[in-house]
Amino acid sequence: MNNINRNNQFINKKFDEFSNTTVIAHKDCIVVGTKYDLRMIFNINYIKTPELEAIALACTFTREHWFFARDGEIIFNCDQENISANFIESGTEVSRDGDNDSFCNESGSYIIPEDLLKKICAAEVLKIRVRGEQDRVDFNPQDCQSLQKHCRQFYNNVFDANLYENDLVAPTPIPPPKTGGCFIATAAMGSYDEPSVMILRSFRDSVLLPNPMGVFFVNCYYKISPPIANWMIGKKLVCELVKRLFIVPISKIILLFEPSK
Repeated sequence: MNNINRNNQFINKKFDEFSNTTVIAHKDCIVVGTKYDLRMIFNINYIKTPELEAIALACTFTREHWFFARDGEIIFNCDQENISANFIESGTEVSRDGDNDSFCNESGSYIIPEDLLKKICAAEVLKIRVRGEQDRVDFNPQDCQSLQKHCRQFYNNVFDANLYENDLVAPTPIPPPKTGGCFIATAAMGSYDEPSVMILRSFRDSVLLPNPMGVFFVNCYYKISPPIANWMIGKKLVCELVKRLFIVPISKIILLFEPSK
C-alpha cells in the first residue's frame, strides 16, 4: 500500500494497538438477491496483523433454508479465466422478521489474493458464480458490475490512487436494462411470464424507455419497487388486491391503446 488515496472517501480504517491489528474496509456493501430466494451481502476489507496480511471478501448469506456456504466457493471468470476462493465460515444463526418468518444466516469470508483482486478490477468481462453445498447462483451482469466497481473503489483507496478514478464518481443515470423485471407486478401475479406482466414489460420497453421522462419514471420505479415487492411475498390478500386494482386494469388499458401488443 504505497500510494493510498488520502481522500479515503470509500474506506474506513481502524487500528487496534492492543493486538497491533489494522482493518481497512469499504464503507458500503453490495447486496445481491433477496432473502426469500438467496440474499448475499458483500464487503471487501484488508486485514493486517503481526501474523498475517490478507484481503477478504466478507459475505453474509440469508434465505429460508441453509445454503451451506462453508462447503462451497466463489468463482470469478475474469476474461475467460476461472479463479476460485473457498468460503471460511465465521458464524451461523436463525433469525425472524416482522412476519415471524425464519431465515438462516451464514457469515464468513473469501480470501482474495492481491493478484486476483487486480484481475477482478481489470477484467473487461467479469462473471461471478457462488456455490454452496449443492446450490449455485450466477450473478447477473449488473451485479457483476456493482461488485467490480466496489473492488475498484477499494483498490484505488487502499493500493493505488492512480487507478480506476472513473469509478469514484457517481455515474450519470442511464436507462435500466430491458431485461429487468417488473418487481411489484411479478410479485402480485406470481410469475415473471404471466401475460399482464409481459404487457407491462413491453409497454416499458416500447413506450417509456425511448423518452427521457419515461426513463426517469422507470429509474424511480426500480429504486423503490424491490423492497415493496419483497414485502408483498407471502401476503396473498395484498397480492390479490394489487392484482385486481392495479395490474390487470392497467394492462387492459395498455392493450386498448396498443392492440398490436
